[in-house]
Amino acid sequence: MRFSNQILVATLVAATFGASCASDDDASPTTEIVVAGAPLTMSGPALVGAADGSLAVIGTLSNVTDRTIEVVGATSTVGGASFESETGSMNSVVIEPGDTLELELAGTHLVLDEAPNGTDTATITLELDIQDEFTFDAALETGGET
Repeated sequence: MRFSNQILVATLVAATFGASCASDDDASPTTEIVVAGAPLTMSGPALVGAADGSLAVIGTLSNVTDRTIEVVGATSTVGGASFESETGSMNSVVIEPGDTLELELAGTHLVLDEAPNGTDTATITLELDIQDEFTFDAALETGGET
């Protein structure tokens, strides 16, 4: 299944600590997901179709803590997910304190094992080494550029 003209825009659903969500206003071209007490934020999140027909998560993950965070796994409501780079699969990704990780098709990105079928949304959960999770929802938006 190809996704050349489809973009799934991600928005936050939940995070640990029962935190509330604050984000940029809807008029802003860049969305930033910020959750009080959460170890990560995500800017410009989207799911986009890659040239090989897979569906990838892109955006910017930021470590807002004073310790190193390792993302050790990922799942979605449509199946598993895994990190990949231009050289192949990755077991995990590390984000140093105060640093960011750019998720992009030409570099490190998160690939969904399956595309959403019969629905316009997918929920993605990043499993962190600090016994925490960062979860966000993705909604299908057609006609966008990848």
